[in-house]
Amino acid sequence: MSLGIMAVLLVGLASAMLLVGQAVPDPASPAMQTLDSAMVGQQMLEELAAATFFFQHAAREVEFAVADRNNDKAPEVIRYEWSGVQGDPLMRYYNGAGPVAVIPELDDLQLAYEIESTSEPYSGAVMFGGERQLMNESGGLLPATYTLTPTAALGQYMLPSLPADAVGWKPTRVVISARSNGKMDGVITAQLRGATAAKLPKSSVLAETTILESSLPGTMGWVDVTFVNLPMLGPTEGVCLLLLGQAGGGNVADIEHYTFAGSGKLTSNNGGSSWTFNSLQGTRFDLYGKSATQGPPQQADREYVTGVSVMLQPSGCPPVFAETNTLNVPELRSYEWLADFSTPPTADFNGDGVADWVTCDGSPFMAGAIKGEVWTVAQAIQTQPACDFGQLTTIEVGARSRLAGVEVEVSADVHRTGATAAWLSASLVLEADNSQTLSVWQSISDTTRERLHLVRGLPSGVVNYRLLIDPGWGTVNLNVEGQDKGTAVYTRISALAPRRAVVLRATEANKTEFDYVRIRVAE
Repeated sequence: MSLGIMAVLLVGLASAMLLVGQAVPDPASPAMQTLDSAMVGQQMLEELAAATFFFQHAAREVEFAVADRNNDKAPEVIRYEWSGVQGDPLMRYYNGAGPVAVIPELDDLQLAYEIESTSEPYSGAVMFGGERQLMNESGGLLPATYTLTPTAALGQYMLPSLPADAVGWKPTRVVISARSNGKMDGVITAQLRGATAAKLPKSSVLAETTILESSLPGTMGWVDVTFVNLPMLGPTEGVCLLLLGQAGGGNVADIEHYTFAGSGKLTSNNGGSSWTFNSLQGTRFDLYGKSATQGPPQQADREYVTGVSVMLQPSGCPPVFAETNTLNVPELRSYEWLADFSTPPTADFNGDGVADWVTCDGSPFMAGAIKGEVWTVAQAIQTQPACDFGQLTTIEVGARSRLAGVEVEVSADVHRTGATAAWLSASLVLEADNSQTLSVWQSISDTTRERLHLVRGLPSGVVNYRLLIDPGWGTVNLNVEGQDKGTAVYTRISALAPRRAVVLRATEANKTEFDYVRIRVAE
């Protein structure tokens, strides 16, 4: 590597060279020791200039990776260290081999690092308030009973009035007035769907639950219908509650409604295949939910090493000073994993001494599943070594699902302290219309998860997305194809056994693909 690109200053080297030119030097002379130290400093700086990752960076020791130099498709790991005791040697390690004393006796070593900080702004977290009543339909006129059957279905259009600063809302439950009818063997499917401009239900289901007729009171009374895992809706986005009689001998249940002065009743005479909206009538209900406000903007702070300076002082000799710029400007990070699937990801590409990825069940990795630098997911793999992901964590992914209904997933337990962590996952699924849907989930118990982000209508090819997990804020930001899709607050739980890894998997083998995965954890 040419010193012309390194901005190197070697003080003391000129005088040493002058002495060498005047006489045959004594190898133990200060002049020769200074010259040798200067050459060691030059080698150190040439290597530091090529650093791609710093494992350690302190005043008296530095460990870093440089790009592959021996064609094994893995980086080389170099380490320099000095004990701090005058007269002790400067040791150099290369790829884990035994130490070599590159300067036999050293009185001082000072390494200093030029650090450049950057800040990436992104959207603040959406903050949900507590559950409250958002709508009430109990003031209608001419109450009546609507009998659900497998063909006769009932619904209600709902759009609450939100505070002026609300950026969205999320339904949590609807309370209806209902009673059983007949044999107590009926089953009701309760759905929440998005609403069209005509206030009719869309085809996609936002949330669904089941109500057994046997759980209904024998006389008209209030029945709680709870919904989970709903995405946030826009402040002007309404929903349709649908009550479908799915089973039972004829009559399934009776629902109270108003035949005048309602807010928008929906009825179907073909089991929900089509619906009619009536603006003058309404189902009797209470709607509960949470309104959301926009939190303050957030930023991700990162640090990069732009240069390194070295002061070496061999025992009994003047110091040698040198400095260089880093060519790759590596980001300071405590962990990094990269799987670009040019080769099996189970090699040690980050140079930390262990395989970057291992299969979750301990079986051999199926290298034949990689073709054209694309991995067709045939088994689940996870990162190692174990990591708590306690600092800013960036997960960049290129993936796609090739078969409708099959999910390709990235999951991790992050922000771990002891037994407590946030369990996050991002899943991409192909829909029947050949578009893809991306969801980000969090586990809120060992059996229940909640959706934090939902992006529909993505193309069928590789989707590039990024999760930015910031324990300082307790949030996860989603960016899809360079567009900020919002930030959500996550919840930490202690109900699940620690994994301390990022896992790549699919719900069915050989139907999904990863193009690449890159994970960075800041210092």
